[in-house]
Amino acid sequence: MNTFIQPYKTNSQHVRDAFDQHILAKFENIEELKKQADYLIDGRSIRTNMEAGIKMAEGGLFLISNSDIKEFLNSLGINPENKEFEEAKSWTLYTRLCGIAVERLLIEKKEV
Repeated sequence: MNTFIQPYKTNSQHVRDAFDQHILAKFENIEELKKQADYLIDGRSIRTNMEAGIKMAEGGLFLISNSDIKEFLNSLGINPENKEFEEAKSWTLYTRLCGIAVERLLIEKKEV
């Protein structure tokens, strides 16, 4: 995994809440998410909860098809003009926002 992570973020509470729900929909509770993140953190290539969240997304734990990812992002209003973006750009945005959500959820221990 690339150790440099581009700084993706959102200031929209709506988008943050949607990603929180999206992540937690795959787990029974926040403790299950923590167990999965801890399992992925190996101290060498994956060192943080954010990196673990990105790895979960890259591994297909959440959405795997590019069309589903684009549809999900568009449903959040991230792309109001419905522009066509390269699949790699949508994939990177999606995986990074998943990573950010995992980190935020585990810091706040927030159940949605």
